Amino acid sequence: MGRQVALDMAAEGTKVVASDIATEGILSLQKEIEAQGDTVWRGNVMASREQIDVLIKTTVETYGRIDILINNAGLLIPGTIEKPRMTLLTRLKLM
Repeated sequence: MGRQVALDMAAEGTKVVASDIATEGILSLQKEIEAQGDTVWRGNVMASREQIDVLIKTTVETYGRIDILINNAGLLIPGTIEKPRMTLLTRLKLM
């Protein structure tokens, strides 16, 4: 869903700043947007609060402001709520 939103917004002339955990996915998106004649600024992998802060700061420095922010992040770790896997609890910093 986030990929399509980025493509649609770029097609409308919006400056797109995108970041993803999967480097290959973001590189593919960048190529598609640039093939339309637009450009995309690709941020670092979103793995820490510090990287998010750098992405926001660099975006504002580059474009002057952020008009629209879409957080399309998702996390899928199989398990049930009754018996969550330790991996899930660790990633959510609940353990």
